Amino acid sequence: MEGSVKITREKLREIVLPIKGRVQLDKFTIDNGFMSVELINYGATITAIYLPDKKGIDDDIVLGFENPLDYLKSRNPYLGATIGRYGNRISGARFKISGQTYYTSMNSPPDTYHGGIQGLDKKIWDARLEDNTLVMTYKSYDLDEGFPGDLCVKAKFILTMQNQLIIIYSAITNRKTPVNIQNECYFNLAGHTTGKFLILEHELKVNSQYYVVTTEDGRPTGEVDEVESTFFDLREMISMKDVIDSEEEFSDEVSYCFAGDGLKNVAYLRHQESGRSLTIYSDQPCLTLKLAQDFKNIHGKEDAVYKENSGVCFQTGNLPDAIRHSCFPCPFLLPGAEYRHTIVWKFRVDGLTDPDERDEAYVREMRRSVSPVPPAKTKSEEIPEQGELKKLDSKMSQQVKYLDVAPSEDNIVEESTSTVRETKTVSSVRENKINTTVREREQ
Repeated sequence: MEGSVKITREKLREIVLPIKGRVQLDKFTIDNGFMSVELINYGATITAIYLPDKKGIDDDIVLGFENPLDYLKSRNPYLGATIGRYGNRISGARFKISGQTYYTSMNSPPDTYHGGIQGLDKKIWDARLEDNTLVMTYKSYDLDEGFPGDLCVKAKFILTMQNQLIIIYSAITNRKTPVNIQNECYFNLAGHTTGKFLILEHELKVNSQYYVVTTEDGRPTGEVDEVESTFFDLREMISMKDVIDSEEEFSDEVSYCFAGDGLKNVAYLRHQESGRSLTIYSDQPCLTLKLAQDFKNIHGKEDAVYKENSGVCFQTGNLPDAIRHSCFPCPFLLPGAEYRHTIVWKFRVDGLTDPDERDEAYVREMRRSVSPVPPAKTKSEEIPEQGELKKLDSKMSQQVKYLDVAPSEDNIVEESTSTVRETKTVSSVRENKINTTVREREQ
């Protein structure tokens, strides 16, 4: 696929946040000429993903809001947001480190959920553009929402020419602290406006042999069990209709376990009518499958109303409530080490993109392309300031080799307060490319 990735920045407006005061809300668009991704710096949130169907018609395939200010409202169920400092549940809203008890904000009584009342999803992140990468950073200070230690968090968003959206979360700290940074995008490959009616036409696969056992109220027991002969066995392609019809047993969230380091092919979603498909890769030990069962008349983009089962979320990270269960992977980050979480969403469209690669070969290539960074070595527990963060960022950037060609003069990122002319140019490139491909198929 020829062309280049371009990123544009649009200043939306000033908003007022608790404690922080007046801050700038910005929108970013990453476009490779075939598909595009839109984000805002509030919560490092993905607000739209435009992908053509097999006829070349663009549609937005993630749930979200038309007005960016709606992301600030309490009725927002974390759509597209970066979650942290600790994603998923902390039972009892407390934990111990070296005998000291820390109490985190109880936003889902009696628990802490998705980082608390003012988690990372409710912060304005600093943002900068680097070649074909959008980089967002946020510094969460000691005892923010009750969590010990300063935490410097970074989110990298990379759209490749092979239609992969790569998300790399990383963090460093100056005190031992739990970290589990996640993303909560809800997908509907038929188009975000089509709701449950067309979600039922999707097919799903989750490549896991084990799931996390929970109590009736959804809290992990600390045990895992085999999916064999249960409703949770999704190792073979199954229709979303069958999954949703079994929701009494399935519930809204099921967490699946994965062994081994490095990127793994964890799940696959397909909508045959549109020709769109999504393969999810992650280096984390858990995938929580969410079916939007609790969505109740959420007014989204293009006058859409999101009701139950309007989308499906593939949330990767640590096992839920790992703080409470010593048999789960350790959730604590130490000074001098680096937290890292890599997600790859591989998008395909029948007839318009390259045929599927062999999964094994693709995962091996991705492991080489997005290699882990050795723990940062620091002599003290003081949090690195801006200069140190730049050094760490430079080191991280050298470790990440994209699957695209090296940046050239045509890859230079464009940043401006007005993106009208650039948006038209990118849209024209996408339209011409899609039309050409469709004509070639028809000949």
